[in-house]
Amino acid sequence: MEDFSMQMHPEMAKPCPEADSTHAESVYPTGSSASVEQMRLFIEYCPAAIAMFDQDMRYLLVSRQWQEYYGLGDREVIGRSHYDLFPEADHWRAIHQRCLMGAVERCDGESFRRPDGSVDWLRWEMRPWYDSAGNIGGLMMFTELITERRSAELSLQRINEELEDRMEARTAELQQTVERSQTEIVERNTIQRQQGEAEEERKRTLQELRESQQRLELLVQQTPIAIVEWNKNFEITQWNPAAERIFGYCKQEVLGRHADFLIPEDTRAQVHQIVDTLHHQHAGIVNINRNLTKDGRTIICEWHNTPLVNSDGEIIGTAGLALDITERKQAEAALFESEARHRALLEAIPDMLFRYDRNGVYLDFFPSIDWDPAVPVEFFLGKSVEEVLPANVAQQILSAIGTALDTGNLQLIEYQLELNGEPHDYEARIVTSGENEVITIVRDITEQKANERDRKAAEEALRLEKEFTHVVIENVSNGVVACDAQGTLKLFNRVAREWHGCDLRVVSPEKWTDLYSLYEADGITPLATEKAPLLRAFQGESVREVGMSILAKGQPPRYILASGDPLFDAEGHKIGAVVILQDITERKRTEAQLKQQAADLEEALQELQQAQAQIVQSEKMSSLGQLVAGVAHEINNPVSFIFGNLAHANKYTQDLLRLLELYKEYHPNPHPAIQAEAEEIDLDFLIEDLPKLLNSMKVGADRIQKIVASLRTFSRMDEAEMKEVNIHDGIDSTLMILQSRIKAHDERPAIEIIKDYGDLPPVECYAGQLNQVFMNILSNAIDALEENFLSGKKRTALNEGVSTPNAQLLTLNSPPTITIRTQYLDNDCVKISIADNGPGIPKEMRQRLFDPFFTTKPVGKGTGMGLSISYQIVAEKHRGSLYCLSEPGKGAEFVIQIPLRQKGGAV
Repeated sequence: MEDFSMQMHPEMAKPCPEADSTHAESVYPTGSSASVEQMRLFIEYCPAAIAMFDQDMRYLLVSRQWQEYYGLGDREVIGRSHYDLFPEADHWRAIHQRCLMGAVERCDGESFRRPDGSVDWLRWEMRPWYDSAGNIGGLMMFTELITERRSAELSLQRINEELEDRMEARTAELQQTVERSQTEIVERNTIQRQQGEAEEERKRTLQELRESQQRLELLVQQTPIAIVEWNKNFEITQWNPAAERIFGYCKQEVLGRHADFLIPEDTRAQVHQIVDTLHHQHAGIVNINRNLTKDGRTIICEWHNTPLVNSDGEIIGTAGLALDITERKQAEAALFESEARHRALLEAIPDMLFRYDRNGVYLDFFPSIDWDPAVPVEFFLGKSVEEVLPANVAQQILSAIGTALDTGNLQLIEYQLELNGEPHDYEARIVTSGENEVITIVRDITEQKANERDRKAAEEALRLEKEFTHVVIENVSNGVVACDAQGTLKLFNRVAREWHGCDLRVVSPEKWTDLYSLYEADGITPLATEKAPLLRAFQGESVREVGMSILAKGQPPRYILASGDPLFDAEGHKIGAVVILQDITERKRTEAQLKQQAADLEEALQELQQAQAQIVQSEKMSSLGQLVAGVAHEINNPVSFIFGNLAHANKYTQDLLRLLELYKEYHPNPHPAIQAEAEEIDLDFLIEDLPKLLNSMKVGADRIQKIVASLRTFSRMDEAEMKEVNIHDGIDSTLMILQSRIKAHDERPAIEIIKDYGDLPPVECYAGQLNQVFMNILSNAIDALEENFLSGKKRTALNEGVSTPNAQLLTLNSPPTITIRTQYLDNDCVKISIADNGPGIPKEMRQRLFDPFFTTKPVGKGTGMGLSISYQIVAEKHRGSLYCLSEPGKGAEFVIQIPLRQKGGAV
């Protein structure tokens, strides 16, 4: 069958059963994609066009073959009324109404005029379809285009009639001609004297006979019926053009050939029996056989066989007229199959079907499947409902029959009968089926009524439960919000409405946060859609005490803890989600107050610790200053005594050496004892080395004096007040004190100090405190360079697999370096920059460098107060700034900027 697709209305997502709710099977299960495929296959292989309508005759389903039959082409018809598409179909309304009342209408042949004026023939059947509750949901119509078959049948009928008429007329004419010829021949032999006239009559007769034979030959050649003759040996002797068209063989291929090649092997014996019977009974036989064509097809032919008898009465062969009735037989088989299918469907309906006349007399009865065979169908036929049913029920049915016949509308009634001592409820649908006849479909709805009563009781209990649940949810102190499986908000209790300042609105989940003014717990940041607790629960997540805030218009901020879960039914299918909202605004305020108090206490404690550290550090620096000053003073006196006597010692030594030279000049041969002593003490070396020794003592004394001066400069004990000083002196004194850490040792080379001093005027400052800042920054730079160098050595050793005890392995291109720059700025400020080429400081550490007690050094190697105190000295004591510039791997630079003059004196 030709393939076709179908269009389906959205309402078809819930398909209709063929019977009531007690029927075991529906057309296909609700919501099953497999059943939809079954319906599609059913329509695809049905040998007719199909359309499905609702009760208003709007299309729910239509096949492509339907659209082709009715000339709809590719027009969209789903949802449109049949009467809008075919306004001339008003005469169908009565048929539709009868079917909507339960009747089944059919027609085996009806003409249909197309818009172009052509006429087609249709065979159709219309019946109602039922929903899952057993109610008629609409109509289904099956249509088959039978124009060709109808035309073929009419044409065949007409040809058969014409052929039979012509054959009878021609046979009679031939018989008359033969009789006339025989009479004329007898008369001609008898009356020889009239030979001339007889000759003329004979010629005329022969001419008529030839004309008759010619006409007969033309009939044989032009008739659409195959004419085949065969002799007694079943060998073909005649084969007309119609036989060529039907069987596919030309005349030359079959003449003299045994006719078995036209007969299937399994029916040859039967055909031979028919031919034998034909030869014995001298009478014609009509039979229907299967025959074979030249192209291998099997066709069905109707044969009219007549024996051929010669003048002696001997059968010399058979003449057969064959008509190809294959299509007619196929149509009859399809019709028979369709009727059988419809009858089986009718017998499968679980309802009783009655046919009444206007007076309520039973004309026909089709029992239901479960009908009690003890009550035969014949019991009802010919009786009226008044004889069979109780009076009240009979009167109810008679009234409905009259109304149905008068109005043409479906009548629906319900009544109750007592069977075997138990009440049974019935529903009757009465629809007209003729001028004074109705069809009634009666269904036992006892179980349905009981189920309906149970359902109503359950619905009432459910209503009370829902009402109680609603009252509880509306009066709880927490907000309750829920959505269904499609994400549509379904529950928004009183508290939720008050908090959000609006009622429930149907919006998509992506708009919840905007519509209901949801923010993060900070009350500032809008809550991202994907963070909404209800959306997270809707997506399957269990949400527990998520903080957020509601900033409804015209209301103060409200802080919320939200907890939610997805909702599942008994089968485990997700049906939505719910969220419980708890107001923690007061708790939030209390927590904020406690946090503020804790922060205040923390700040006070930090200030106290910082003050204590500063006091300790100041005391340490003061003690250190006093110690340094005392040491410098105590060292300075003996060093001054030594330094002052070194000049005299040097002069005396020179005098003694000259005297020795004179002794050697004037007494070249000293006493042996003197000569032995001179050799013992290595006098020549003494004379050469003693000046060097004195000179070395002078250098040491100079060094001690400079160290003492640096100590005094660094401590500035005599300069406790703010005064103008030379910044470069403070830096140099600090470097002098750190000289032992700067010079090379076994673990690293010497640190190169690069001084780039600008031309600075005296700066008004606390010199001792500023020196302390220089000391802290330079010490940190030396620590960083040492750590970087040692780390580099370890990495080199690991990479090369050898030890590197010699610190000089550091490349000459990157020795550890500290660069000190000073600069006078245009805004009457001085800038001191101390930079190293160490490992640098990460950004996250730079942000905390000047915090009290923050240190990057190992435990025990730093207090974390050096830079913090340095920052306070620069920023608070000198109204300047101290900041760090650094990137990992590029070293660090600390920049100090202080005013040249401190306005307003000491801070």
